[in-house]
Amino acid sequence: MVGFFPTPYPDECLYSILCRYYAHNGISGYETCSRELFGNVQSLTLSVFWPMKLERVDEWFPARSGITRRDIVANHTSYSYWAMTYPPDFRSDMADVIDGGVPVIETNNAGSLKSRRSWAEYLKYCPLCVAEDNAVFGETYWRRQHQLSEIFYCTKHKVRLVNSYVQMKQTGTGFYPASSETIDGSGIDLTDDLAIYKDKLLLIGRESEWLIRYGLDVDWTANGHEKYWKLLRDKNLASFQGRCNYAALEAEFNDFWGADFLAMLLERTADRWFKGWIHQVEKDKMQRYKPLYHILLMCFLTGSVSDFVKSNPADTPYGYPPFMCVNPICPHYRIGGADMVEIRYYGNGVTAVFECSHCGMRYRHNKAKCSRELRVVVDYGQLWMDEFRRCCHDKSITNEQMSAILKRDVTTIQALKKKLGLSRPYHYDLKIGAKDYYKAKVTELSAEYAEVTIALLNDKVPGAYEYLKRHEAEWIRSRVVFVNEQKSILDYERELVQLVQAVISRLKTDGYPKRQVTYGYIAKLTGSTRDKLRERTAAKVLLECIIESKCDWLRRRATELCKERAGSNKTMTTKTIKRELYLRDATFRKYENMLQEIIDSIYE
Repeated sequence: MVGFFPTPYPDECLYSILCRYYAHNGISGYETCSRELFGNVQSLTLSVFWPMKLERVDEWFPARSGITRRDIVANHTSYSYWAMTYPPDFRSDMADVIDGGVPVIETNNAGSLKSRRSWAEYLKYCPLCVAEDNAVFGETYWRRQHQLSEIFYCTKHKVRLVNSYVQMKQTGTGFYPASSETIDGSGIDLTDDLAIYKDKLLLIGRESEWLIRYGLDVDWTANGHEKYWKLLRDKNLASFQGRCNYAALEAEFNDFWGADFLAMLLERTADRWFKGWIHQVEKDKMQRYKPLYHILLMCFLTGSVSDFVKSNPADTPYGYPPFMCVNPICPHYRIGGADMVEIRYYGNGVTAVFECSHCGMRYRHNKAKCSRELRVVVDYGQLWMDEFRRCCHDKSITNEQMSAILKRDVTTIQALKKKLGLSRPYHYDLKIGAKDYYKAKVTELSAEYAEVTIALLNDKVPGAYEYLKRHEAEWIRSRVVFVNEQKSILDYERELVQLVQAVISRLKTDGYPKRQVTYGYIAKLTGSTRDKLRERTAAKVLLECIIESKCDWLRRRATELCKERAGSNKTMTTKTIKRELYLRDATFRKYENMLQEIIDSIYE
């Protein structure tokens, strides 16, 4: 246990506490005091910012003082300010040390690497704070926030910080108590050359202060790159797939902070990474950000660091469920009731399908940077369609009245009537009922026609197929023929299969042609077309064994040419093959290695 150790003052940095220990105990010499505190000679500069040698805290303060490692880290170092810039595994190891564990990582070196970019050239102080400290405590001290290079003002008194005569590098090998290195405001010229930027610099100071106070309590894993991307997406500065529009971002960012203000920060902080950092909002590159960058970006996106932490942007650009219903006759119209059932990203846009769980209406909502947001109904749902059919069967209701009832324009009503075959008021005898009427009509058509197609049924009995498909699906399916089930189509497919089989047999007998065997080649031989060969399943299955890709054809023809040359004792090169087969330069370069392998295998 060391000698009398001073009680830390509010917001006092660890270095200042050590300096007061040195002064109060009358120790002569930096090395003597360093060995007493740490057991060896230590450089002290890092203690201005970082929680160095935390395991010694247990020896500095008696247990009854209630001062723990966590108190020192949270209240007397700036670790919480930089915590966001470290990976989760480092923060986890650091938390173990803070909570009393044995250090398994060299936190001093790690802290130095990150924090050095925020070190000021001199120890700084607020002259009004000095006057208050002397009046209250009888001495003053170095405050942790004041020592950051990006802090220019005291957030309490709103005056410029003053550089002491103690250079930051001097703190490595010396104890410089604030009481002997500062003077109060009565003897200092407080002229301010940064007055035009005072409000913005005070804002940065307040946000830095928030980080210093609460940074340890924030889950930075949930407040990292993913949240930045979502907020940029919601401000139309990033695509829905996560690609940032850096030109637009820089323009709006400069407009928010001011290009002259950012240029001043670049000059005053002397950070070589500062220039161009706004173009590096990517997961791997953001690891090099220092807290100032995060503060500038968080304030731009949400107004403050705390608002950024509190923000909870949705995973998709549509927000959080439930989503609104667009059915004007549904009780949930324009309020929550719909669920997202599908989402698809494309190019610079995204489209999603939503379905109301109450009325069944489905709509597609498209978002894109180059077009208006549109909500297009893809399924009107049972509630709307039932009301639509009721209106259609009521002779007294006109299209204009239907438009007012269903909240759709007249053109849409007319088009839907035509599509469903409901242009006439009645399609069945109401006394008999729709089901029996439609089934009887289908039975009559089955007796009259060899095949009843859906097109024929819609023409002869409008509305029958739609109704029966919904209420008697198995019954109507057994009585109608789909297009690909028609006898003429099946006969044509059988004939096409026979022609394909004949071509395949001829190729096996006569050998393959010099040209590539493609669907187009087979189509000419069979009198068909490429599309028909591809869409006919049986024919396509047969052709899969003979259709050649470009690579297959080159391999076959190159092998044939090599064998011909080998029989005549002539040498073969890849360029000879290129000339014989009239290969383009791009094709030749792509397959040159394969051609050389074929030549080597033939002539080995």
